[in-house]
Amino acid sequence: DEDGRMYVADYQARKAYRFAQDGTLEMTFEKPEAASFGRNSSYIPLKVAPGDGGGLYLVNEGSVAGIVQMSGDGEFLGYFAANTVSLSIGDLLRSIFLTEEQQRFSMARTPPAFANIFRGDDRLIYTINRGEHVAIKKHAISGANLLDDGHAGMLLDNPVDLAVAADGRMLAVYSDGTVGEYTADGYFVCLFAGPGNRTDRIGLFDAPSGIGVDSSNNIYV
Repeated sequence: DEDGRMYVADYQARKAYRFAQDGTLEMTFEKPEAASFGRNSSYIPLKVAPGDGGGLYLVNEGSVAGIVQMSGDGEFLGYFAANTVSLSIGDLLRSIFLTEEQQRFSMARTPPAFANIFRGDDRLIYTINRGEHVAIKKHAISGANLLDDGHAGMLLDNPVDLAVAADGRMLAVYSDGTVGEYTADGYFVCLFAGPGNRTDRIGLFDAPSGIGVDSSNNIYV
């Protein structure tokens, strides 16, 4: 975060941590006990981003309720920016003609899972979902997507991580090693890098899992 503290999601231990700039453990974020979190909900931290006052935003594997938001002392603040289910024309027609019972069996839908999360220098939260034909989302404090504009968005196939440069440009790395660059408004700029095909060629990747950009606009995958 802006104070140099580091945030870590420990998938196997099912905890998240905040470390001071010198590496000292400051806070362990364990499963919230609040009823609003869900008594039977699992707590498997997958990805984290810093929040205000030492708190964090957490992608909880398997959760469809949204991103977990916690305060600096580990208090559960609620779910942030839940994904929604989109319905096709066929789904809309079936919702008209099928009974409620038939809809429960034939139209069962769950929102897509979040793949990754990033907090930009603009203090906004950026997310991407898993799967094909997904878009980068830029969330306001309310959780609403500020890039929810059909003609501006560029759909991504199987992204695994994203990062945002200081000037607002967005970078996403896909599972095949391709990197996409987008403007702060969500418009497509270019694609580069790509699959390494086990050749160990510089600038190509076989199994990318993360991307970052520094203050000099160097990109790290």
